[in-house]
Parts: sequence; C-alpha cells; structure tokens
Amino acid sequence: AYERQKTEFTCGPACAIMTLSTSGGVESDFAVEFGMWREATYFGGCDHFGVASLLAARGRDVDVLVDVDAPILGLGSEHAHYDSAIRLLVHREQEEKAAALGVATRFGDFTLDAVDAALDEGRQVVLLVDLERLNAETVPHWLVVWGRAGSAYLVHDPWSDEDFGETWLETSVLPLERRDLWEIASWTEDETGPH
Repeated sequence: AYERQKTEFTCGPACAIMTLSTSGGVESDFAVEFGMWREATYFGGCDHFGVASLLAARGRDVDVLVDVDAPILGLGSEHAHYDSAIRLLVHREQEEKAAALGVATRFGDFTLDAVDAALDEGRQVVLLVDLERLNAETVPHWLVVWGRAGSAYLVHDPWSDEDFGETWLETSVLPLERRDLWEIASWTEDETGPH
C-alpha cells in the first residue's frame, strides 16, 4: 500500500509503514509515523540502521547493504553543529540496535543486481536516494522499490509536493527505468563521494 509521508522528514518511517503493510495490521496515522521517526532518527532524518531497526523490531527479516562502515547522513555543513564524534556515537548505537534485532549487514559495492535479487526473492527494497534527481531538492530521501514491470522498477515515493500541485498519483507506482534508478541510488553530503 502507498503511504504519503506526513512531514518533510519522515520518509524513512513512511517507507517502513509501506513495507510493513504487506503483512497487514499496520496503522498509518501521524502518531505512528512520528513515533517511528523518534525511534529511528539520526540528526533530523533516519539512517540505514534506523530504518532497518524499525522493520526488524516489527518482525521483518532485514538485510542492509551499504558501501562504508561509517555514517553516511548528517555529515554536511547544515549538521556541522553536531560534533563528528557524537554523530559516530549515534551511528554506532543504531548499528548495534539493528544487529541485536537480527539485521544482517553487508559492507560492499551497491549494484542494481542486489535490488533485482531481492525483488526476485519477493522482497522489497527501501532505498536511500538523492531526491535532487527526482524533484531538484538536495536532500537524502528514502523510497520503496517493490516490483518490476517490463524494464521499469516500480517505486513508491512517500513524498509528493502538494504546494506545487503534485499528488500521490504522481509518486505511487512510479516507474523508473534501470538507468534512472541507478542515477538516483546514491547520496553524498560531502567531498568523499556518493554512497
């Protein structure tokens, strides 16, 4: 089921709600989404271990694929008032929580073959992307890749910009060609290169 995020910063929890909705019984009101955000937050948004923990704590089998054993969010100048040691501490706490919940983590190169393999197994992929390539906003963003139709990946993007007349009809069941999904499937806040 599609879920529109209820704030500008709860895309991760909205994706978790969408993923959990396949097994039924998940509520999607503001209190639930905001509570999930508080559970997984990492200096404004939710990092990969926070989103993974949301799902694992609710009984889902979760794997994380990430290219570095380090924080990938909260590094940019807008977060400079947070000391890097504190960011690393919060990151490690999220990582330990995820591991305690049974989340399997693999550090390595990301490829769309990993997305294909997950979809072939009947799984969904909660993917961190660069929203700038979708709507010109420079922020990290979570979305759900839940299927394929022909050469297109089927994506639920929890964000629709209602201020500009966009509705959920434009962001649910969003078909993205392989090259387009690859183009957005990265995020960087600093000079170290995209993750």
